[in-house]
Amino acid sequence: MADAQSGHEKTLTGLMAALAGANLIYGAGMIESGVTFDCGQLVMDNEFARMIKHVVNGIPVDDETLAVEDIAGVGPVGDFLSLGATLTHMRELSQPEFLDRRVREDWE
Repeated sequence: MADAQSGHEKTLTGLMAALAGANLIYGAGMIESGVTFDCGQLVMDNEFARMIKHVVNGIPVDDETLAVEDIAGVGPVGDFLSLGATLTHMRELSQPEFLDRRVREDWE
């Protein structure tokens, strides 16, 4: 992708607009200033749009997500990995389908 606005640059541009209140994403799949349409870019732009939507929806703050009782139960030296709430809420995080977050050696 030789486009001036490829990769996560498109994510950041879309995120700023979404946080300002925009509710329309324009140009999915477009590269080269909209002159060219690319199916691969469309797939990635869909991924970026999903990530933007995740951020704009915010973080729920309630008794369950604050986990005050779990924090008190674990204490300062324990871990949260064995708690059911950890697994449940971990799945609520942004889960990209196509972006590979592993280190280079693992995905090469």
